Amino acid sequence: MSFSIRALPARRWLLAFACVSAWPTVAQTTSPLPISDQQIRNLGIETIQLETGAVSASARYPAQIVLPPQQEYRLGAPESSLVQQVLVLENQAVQAGDPLLVISSQNLGELSLAAIENHNRWQLAQQGLTRDQELLAEGIIPSRRLDESRAAEQDARAALTQARSALLAAGLDEKGIDNLIRQGKASNSLTLRAPVAGVVTELVAKPGWRTSDNTPLLRLVNRAQLWVDVQIPANQAGLWPANTRFQLADGTEAKLLNLSPVTSAAQTRVLRGLIEHPSAQLLPGSYQQALLPLSAHQSWDLPLAAIARRGAQAYVFVRSHQGFDALPVEVIASGGQRALVTGGLQTGTEIASAGVVALKAAWLSHLDSQTSASVAAEPAAVHLAEAR
Repeated sequence: MSFSIRALPARRWLLAFACVSAWPTVAQTTSPLPISDQQIRNLGIETIQLETGAVSASARYPAQIVLPPQQEYRLGAPESSLVQQVLVLENQAVQAGDPLLVISSQNLGELSLAAIENHNRWQLAQQGLTRDQELLAEGIIPSRRLDESRAAEQDARAALTQARSALLAAGLDEKGIDNLIRQGKASNSLTLRAPVAGVVTELVAKPGWRTSDNTPLLRLVNRAQLWVDVQIPANQAGLWPANTRFQLADGTEAKLLNLSPVTSAAQTRVLRGLIEHPSAQLLPGSYQQALLPLSAHQSWDLPLAAIARRGAQAYVFVRSHQGFDALPVEVIASGGQRALVTGGLQTGTEIASAGVVALKAAWLSHLDSQTSASVAAEPAAVHLAEAR
């Protein structure tokens, strides 16, 4: 099969092109849909009027309260220690230095004795170093004698540091170690104290319980600051820069810290915020709703049911004298049954909020009929151009 194309004068081509370019297309302008008031009632179409001004809206996203790892403390004891007394209850608030547990262990006695002995040796070495410095200044001893005294003092200080570290690892704090050395009395008993103010959230120890494998005896949580992890759609990650202030549904304020560098299988990313002054009711692990601020410039908070889609493009139906105009908009955020959109909307504009599915079907049918009529008119327009 062969085709032949006959050349037309430029004027005829212009006439034909004018007819073809008049076909209806879905552009970034309103697309009218003639519809009567009776048809609006029959289709169950309802409208709403946009409130005054563009709203300063917030998008809602699911969030979870997280405890920063540096604010969690797990207290343990040397292996085979015996719990003698439990001085706190689970969920009890404590202050820094409050007694928590009393434990006993043979290892504690050995560690206490080592700390006392090494402290005494260090004091003796320090005194010998001071004396030799004076004797060297008077020319009584050679410098080698001073070097030996200085090395002995350093060795004794290192041994004391190691002995103190062993007691710290066993659960004794610096103040307790100082008291032990000052009293010079080794003991198999140890009182574990709270390193910071917080809440005892987990209490494993019971009176008469013997530890094994360095099992933590209790868990202490300091809630001075908390994190909040917000799940957001991956394609909206660039809307909020670092240090953005936002709120939770209960009014708690937070500051954005960072954004996770990976996207989950659900195509979400995590925004992490810092809660600097959490309330007593805000607990780690609890779920919240985060309200992330969105730009108020030409943004409108609409019911999700008011938005229709044709492919990737979103539309709202604006009331007009002839019926409705399909106005393209951009959905910048959505959550629950609401969506925030931008587009050519104005205060007082009346848009369809119910019956939108039926309205969309009528609109698409109207577009198809317009397209068919334009295609049918093309041959006649070309023949007219040729006749001229």
